[in-house]
Amino acid sequence: MAMKFDLRIGAVTTPNELQLVFNNIFLQYHLGVNYEVFDSYIVRTQGGESFEVEGNEEIVYLGFGQWKKQRGATTNEL
Repeated sequence: MAMKFDLRIGAVTTPNELQLVFNNIFLQYHLGVNYEVFDSYIVRTQGGESFEVEGNEEIVYLGFGQWKKQRGATTNEL
């Protein structure tokens, strides 16, 4: 069964949710999300810089494989 995932500019998600839908190659090369170590991800941001997030931290999609951290609480449902 195929999963539908709406990834548009401004979409708020977590790396864990992305990992459930997309394979690692697509995550790394097209979405700019790299799995680092246990539940830790390196996420590409504007200007070619990166930041580290945990798998349950919310991030906001800016388009073209770039992200920013979501302000506020993290999602602990997973």
